[in-house]
Amino acid sequence: MNLVRQFSTTRRVLSHIGGAPIRYSSEVKIEHLPTQFSTTDARFFNKTTLKVSGPLGHRLMPIEPFVKLQFSEHDRESEVLVSVHDSQEKKQRQMWGTTRA
Repeated sequence: MNLVRQFSTTRRVLSHIGGAPIRYSSEVKIEHLPTQFSTTDARFFNKTTLKVSGPLGHRLMPIEPFVKLQFSEHDRESEVLVSVHDSQEKKQRQMWGTTRA
């Protein structure tokens, strides 16, 4: 019996979900508000608010200060592109994909 260990020489591939734009219809309205997400919970003091409104209701979401949102509008569809200030910093890379999801 031949017992040879196989090692992979391919490079590890990281997720690129954060770089994909979020497309949404004209029925949905997304606003990035400069106000604090919460004034009573210390975890959210330095976070801004993202407000999403649509036919099914509305939702508020905290946004980290290093997350950048770029909005663009097309004919019947709009999109948001999520990015971070420093993609080399681990915490920012983690929140990049989490915020987009």
